Amino acid sequence: MKSLVTFREGSAGHWGLRIAAAIAVVAIMLYIPTKGGNGLVTSATEALTLMSAAMALNLILGYAGQISIGHSAFYGTGAYTTGVLVSKYDWSPWLTFPVAFLLAFVVGVIVSFPASRIKGVYLALVTLALALVFPNLLRWPKLESLTGGGPGIPNRDSALDTTGFDIGRRDGQMRNFEIFGWDPFGDLRGQGAIPFYYWIATGVAVIVYPL
Repeated sequence: MKSLVTFREGSAGHWGLRIAAAIAVVAIMLYIPTKGGNGLVTSATEALTLMSAAMALNLILGYAGQISIGHSAFYGTGAYTTGVLVSKYDWSPWLTFPVAFLLAFVVGVIVSFPASRIKGVYLALVTLALALVFPNLLRWPKLESLTGGGPGIPNRDSALDTTGFDIGRRDGQMRNFEIFGWDPFGDLRGQGAIPFYYWIATGVAVIVYPL
């Protein structure tokens, strides 16, 4: 069936369509935190987080042509590293990001040694084994005090007057996020944290996808 409209790559119509699509995406991204409810913003934040994780998986599937079923274990390694350092050791979340990246990278290198001589479905089985072992490792009695076991790391934010973000203040906590005197979110200890986390997830996705 012949298409009704055809755009050649590089033509004015092609670029016009791309610009229109970009404007539509930006409009939606701006609408969600400004007009959407807390549930929509939270769901969009989770979606953006998973989008960034999917791009990491694309390195294996898209570029290396390998099958990985246990990618969630590497994702969980980074997430738990940040969660444990913030909740147990009072680290600033900003400082945990490179540590989480490094630890997940080290785990990936260790797993790559036994998997370096296999490929295809056998590599998939190795990664599947890792995905099955990881949840049980979190419930291991020697690590349960850090990981929280099955229920996970308890949320202390609701009981503490803090956001967990340390940007060098004397009291160690960031109450507001100001941009040249402009305070777009308000008090981050309340509802202002929801769009704040949304924009963090958006920023990470914007950085990851072009790479």
